Amino acid sequence: MSNRIVQAVTVASLLIVATIVSVFLLHRLEPGSPQAYAAAVFPLLFFAYAFYWMFSNARRCDEMQQRLQFEALALAFPLSLLVIVGVKLLQKAGLTFRYDLADLFIDMVLLYFAGLYIAWRRYR
Repeated sequence: MSNRIVQAVTVASLLIVATIVSVFLLHRLEPGSPQAYAAAVFPLLFFAYAFYWMFSNARRCDEMQQRLQFEALALAFPLSLLVIVGVKLLQKAGLTFRYDLADLFIDMVLLYFAGLYIAWRRYR
């Protein structure tokens, strides 16, 4: 297994564990307490490190891999905005459904991978 894959799995694992620990603690701590605030921001450190790792890793990619990543992001970003605006406008119009930031995060990740797949298909 390549070093990049091991690093990616390690970074993702740390992020997942930090998020699970944070959610576990938030369900057991008193809302509004300093401990709850600390538990809420705890995984942000791992998110920041994951973003740093992704950007530094992207700089080491060849031009084709960078182009694939750019095209995936170029598709995911405007589609995410379209989803946000559409959901908010439908909610203001009176349509009631539960959609929060966690749903948006999942949608953004799925749109990114869809864009990556489309770009990969185009250049293979």
